Amino acid sequence: YVMYLVAVFLFALYECVINWKAVKANLPSLGIFALIFLLLSFPFFKPMFTGQSTSRFNNLSIINKCKQEHSIPPFLINLQYTALMFNRRGDPNPRHNLQDHRELDDVTGVLFFFGVFYALFRCWRRKHYYTLVGIVIMALPCLITVDPAHSSRMHGMTAFIALATASSLSAIWGRLRALWGQRGEWLFLLLL
Repeated sequence: YVMYLVAVFLFALYECVINWKAVKANLPSLGIFALIFLLLSFPFFKPMFTGQSTSRFNNLSIINKCKQEHSIPPFLINLQYTALMFNRRGDPNPRHNLQDHRELDDVTGVLFFFGVFYALFRCWRRKHYYTLVGIVIMALPCLITVDPAHSSRMHGMTAFIALATASSLSAIWGRLRALWGQRGEWLFLLLL
């Protein structure tokens, strides 16, 4: 829930920079929405503001482990486990998924991989910016914990994984249609 607020803030910042005229025209409505959103989500964040969740964060944070060891390799290991959980080796906990089984199937995994790189080279466009920010921010719960590759902590990424996959699929479809016209579209549908 904390990461979602960070993502919403970054999305709003992007819209303010790229689409200021529309934001300015709708500023009163957006302000009322933001106020209602913050009021309704306050119960999720109250433990953070009152310090009730500090011990839990300290026990689960990889940052404390990095400080104790005076090195960054624990964080890099988390980064590796989290990056590989989609196409190589998934969550080791059998309660969350098939033990050590990758999170994505063969086709979705490849399309997701290409979708991320496709978005990286087009990051200034709205859907690709949203994709990259969503993937990075929603991956933080796995990256900053002592228990990496935890599929339950990655549920927030689902929509952004779907967006990256759909973007690469759309790009392939568009290229085939541009190259071979109607035949390319039929070929794409057969391959799909």
